[in-house]
Amino acid sequence: MPARRARPAGGALVVSVTLVIAMMAGPPLAGAATVTREWRAKVGTAGVYGTATIQGYTTGSGAAVLKLAKLRVSTLLPVVISKGTCAAVGATVVKLPSVRSSSSGAVARTLGMTAAQVTAIRKASGAGKMAFRVGSGSTTRCGVFTVIPKPPVVGPTINVGALPSDVAVTPGGVFVTNWLDDTLSKVDPATNSVLASIPLEISGNAGPEAIAYGDGALWVTVTGLDGTRQNPVAGSLLRVDPATGRTVATIPMGSPAGVATSPGAVWVTSHWDGTVTRVDPTTNSVSATIMLTDGLWGLAYGEGAVWVANPERDFVYRIDPATNAVTATISNVVDPVGVTVGGRSVWVTNWGTTGQPDGLVSRIDPLTSQVTRTIPVGTNPGRIAFGGGYLWVALQGASTLVQVDPATNAVKAMVTTGPVVTEDDGHGWRTRGVAATDSSVWAVQPYPKSYDTVAPPGKLVRVHF
Repeated sequence: MPARRARPAGGALVVSVTLVIAMMAGPPLAGAATVTREWRAKVGTAGVYGTATIQGYTTGSGAAVLKLAKLRVSTLLPVVISKGTCAAVGATVVKLPSVRSSSSGAVARTLGMTAAQVTAIRKASGAGKMAFRVGSGSTTRCGVFTVIPKPPVVGPTINVGALPSDVAVTPGGVFVTNWLDDTLSKVDPATNSVLASIPLEISGNAGPEAIAYGDGALWVTVTGLDGTRQNPVAGSLLRVDPATGRTVATIPMGSPAGVATSPGAVWVTSHWDGTVTRVDPTTNSVSATIMLTDGLWGLAYGEGAVWVANPERDFVYRIDPATNAVTATISNVVDPVGVTVGGRSVWVTNWGTTGQPDGLVSRIDPLTSQVTRTIPVGTNPGRIAFGGGYLWVALQGASTLVQVDPATNAVKAMVTTGPVVTEDDGHGWRTRGVAATDSSVWAVQPYPKSYDTVAPPGKLVRVHF
């Protein structure tokens, strides 16, 4: 192991860590209809009847490209995509418009697909095999789809508020916390534009930090420092109505660091106090305080438990929400910072040596509470998200997202989300907050020097996959 690390500081201090990482070659930039997902079926044995290709675009919509031959001549043929295989056809996923074959039995058509149809394809593909069928009865021709690998595509960069910290995706939009100007930016994912800048009632040298969505509300931690910018001051948890932007409740907290939601509960780590606070969203009041150890950071809910990282003690705690009791302490995780749950696993970022590309992700089996694999990912991995069957890691040393494939426990792609604009003092753009859906990743990029001087707008970058 390397020499003992400088750990990420509490609250808003983490963005002032000065790191430099070499520029990496970026992924393609999104065009008007850039392909981000592709599935292809060879119809008949070895594709004797041609191919059917489904493409998903950055716009959310897609197309089915049919290049078929040797079909029943001059006939209107139904086209269906189903779960399963040709030998064991399952439920219909998408029924496309029928196509008419030529006098030679050929079909060369491109059929438009709606965003809802492409979403259905994505979900079915993630759950198992899919089959393409054209024709009916004894003349039906079939092929099983395989996934054609595509690199992530960097979409638009959206200006948000000053010193953005975290991001959350909700049914009503994407929300970004902006620490320096005490606002939330509400972004429309359909247009990739800011719908509103929502002011929050925050006093003193404090600002909105972490954010989560649950029980129909946004839950925002407020962190702050005293006049020396060295010592934390009392923070709070805000409940914000995502529809109106109104702050519904303010709940006092010690030194909040991370926030997560579970059914009927909101969970907040307190970095300096060493506690996990449970909030009842029906009353907007604290229902339990769980004493752990100082230095707590990220947390997540999933697989029936709350998982809490402590980079100061090299622990990950498992909390049973039914009893609010710690049921496991995982001790062989060095510098755990960010936590997420997905793919039947718990994933934890390991900060590593400051400024060095030795950061890791630890994979934990929730059934045994044991680390099953560590994956090298790069310089100072921080926040982390799971979406679309992949793990997404924000490297706080650069404008970089790391895509990890759980099937191989290996890095699939390094995504440069923008230029690393570095000042003489080492400040520059770097990726921080991250949130993922089935088809997009949203990454927050603050400009840390704005913490000390005039604040340029922060960035929200959308990556399609």
